[in-house]
Amino acid sequence: MELGACWSDEAEDAFDIFYKDEVRSIRIVFLYINKKNELIFSKKFHQSLNNERITKSQMIYLLKQNYLHDGAKFYPLQMLQFNVGIESREVPDYVDGVKPHNFLSLVHYIHAIPWKRTIKYFQPLNSLYILMKERSSSRSSTKKIILFKKRRKTRRRSN
Repeated sequence: MELGACWSDEAEDAFDIFYKDEVRSIRIVFLYINKKNELIFSKKFHQSLNNERITKSQMIYLLKQNYLHDGAKFYPLQMLQFNVGIESREVPDYVDGVKPHNFLSLVHYIHAIPWKRTIKYFQPLNSLYILMKERSSSRSSTKKIILFKKRRKTRRRSN
């Protein structure tokens, strides 16, 4: 009996979820933090990707659309990218906890964010977490400190 004859297309389809595929969409989670550093609200939705990346213009659009909550203004404090990019041969070691992986990375700048190809089974885990911090409403002015008084170059004559 030939090996190829016993391996059917149905068996191949059953293992299809363990092969890497391009990332077409991710979950974006906005976490809103108030002035007291308390989590007050979270917003989740899915975002489609272009060429396995979020473009800079998409990021700016998302931040502008989500900077207000209950009349308060928020700014992006941090962005965390969770991207599961392991190979299919590493899955047993990952599940058993033999080889630890860190899939969370800090996004430092608002720019195009690329995503690594992911095993189809782990695709729903790919996420971008955006921590939004409440702006302080009062603009306090800084006190001007004068270190040295200006002195005249010439002195007055006293008669």
